[in-house]
Amino acid sequence: MVELFEYGADDSTLSKDQIVDFVAEQDSFFEPPLQSRGVVLADYVDKILRQGHVICAVNDENRLVGMIMFYCNDMETRTAFVTWLAVAENARAQGIGSLLISETLEFCKKHGMDYYETCTWKTNEALIAVYQRKFGARILKEKEELGRVTMHLRVDLKNR
Repeated sequence: MVELFEYGADDSTLSKDQIVDFVAEQDSFFEPPLQSRGVVLADYVDKILRQGHVICAVNDENRLVGMIMFYCNDMETRTAFVTWLAVAENARAQGIGSLLISETLEFCKKHGMDYYETCTWKTNEALIAVYQRKFGARILKEKEELGRVTMHLRVDLKNR
């Protein structure tokens, strides 16, 4: 069983250091890893905690097993943007990623967003398929970045 909560919105037992540690543990699964691009993970997390939102998934042992970080503050275009999503390797294929996405979609809609966007490498076919099949995402564009193709996805929240 997994429990979801917004970090900082309640009396979470997780510390900011645990958030940073989880990002560091998952970084090697990103291609290329954030740290290899010169990103200081503690600064990255600090920025998101100041300007965005973090929804965490913890298991029965209160272990962090998944997390999604996103911005929901562009009131001009009413577009939320997911910047980071990961599920611990030993917790994958259990629907945790879909739960995090679903919770984030609802959060964004409640906070006045009309659109939800994210991007991922074209090679991340499993994530693209989840977004398209379960959440009705459409591909906005494909873009060459860092020598690879990035897929930009959008979910229309107005019709949800």
